[in-house]
Amino acid sequence: MATANSIMLPKGQKALTRRKVLGGFTLSAAQMTWAPNLSGDALPDAIPLSHPVLALPFVRNVTPREQAAGAATRSFWSIQPTGDYGQDCATGARYAALAFETMASTRTPQILQWAVLDMMTAGRTHSGIKVGFLSAFGQIAAQAHARVALGKVGMV
Repeated sequence: MATANSIMLPKGQKALTRRKVLGGFTLSAAQMTWAPNLSGDALPDAIPLSHPVLALPFVRNVTPREQAAGAATRSFWSIQPTGDYGQDCATGARYAALAFETMASTRTPQILQWAVLDMMTAGRTHSGIKVGFLSAFGQIAAQAHARVALGKVGMV
């Protein structure tokens, strides 16, 4: 029989939530972050850079009308299935790869949590995009577990 172990977040990330990480951005600022111009000017110009989490293809800002109806500022599962199940599964797997890369590079593992929670509120339809996305994460988790079990890598 399998035993369940609680998942512990790294120190300093226990209080991180979607609202704390991204909620402070205004609608227009949510699409941009700002980096200083390092040219040495006294008052450096701002260079717009796209925020990696907000650049994911399944993340979008909700409309003011949706917010007035009680929706969160951002949707982390906004997809448009084509109706071709196989193609949609491949799209979901690509989305998972992008999410995984972003999670690792920005140290924001909460992206998976936010996407799954928004999947649950989006309804019961199981599109190929959802299936491909979750299947890819399942494969990643199984491969990581196998490597740890074989002693090839240590847990971080």
